[in-house]
Amino acid sequence: MGQHAYIIRRFRLGLLDLLVRGSVRPSGRARQRRLTQRNALWANAEEEVFQPLKGGWAQVPRTLPMIASLIDELGGREKPGRLYLALWSYDFGEGYIEVPDPARVALEAGYTSNRAERTFSERMKILRDQGFIKAKALGAREFGHVLLVDPHRVVVALRASSPERIAEAWWSTFEARCSAIGISLLELQPIAAVVGGEQ
Repeated sequence: MGQHAYIIRRFRLGLLDLLVRGSVRPSGRARQRRLTQRNALWANAEEEVFQPLKGGWAQVPRTLPMIASLIDELGGREKPGRLYLALWSYDFGEGYIEVPDPARVALEAGYTSNRAERTFSERMKILRDQGFIKAKALGAREFGHVLLVDPHRVVVALRASSPERIAEAWWSTFEARCSAIGISLLELQPIAAVVGGEQ
């Protein structure tokens, strides 16, 4: 097979993966190396790990745990980071969520008191005011439609507008993690208005 035909075949396989699985399959050699290492350490690993090809998974940024911890730091005692994680679990790759039931999402985020819906609404307002989400009403619900804004752009904007809000140790670790996964923070356009911005 010529090099041109090989490139076209790899492109088609990648496109097929993108359409079927919502992501491009990792490099064959790298994947095989990881599987070999895993299976050498745990013989029954294949039976014990989560199988994303069977469904029940979501595409999320690899930096999401760090971003959720930053959201908790910025949110003070309210700690809306776990609600942010719950929202990402509803995304199918479009960055858009039609919130099914605020009480259910609140429960999934760990808000179990009898005021779960109010807690949900308070945390959503913090996420919106920080710039991590945009929201539109659905009937009487203030947060019926949610847009998950690129969190990397939001963090860059927060850092540019209020560098004192983000600890230097967190920022340097975040930069290193982004670099390791191929995200260039220097090339990102920051979100124009972060605090109290457009919904």
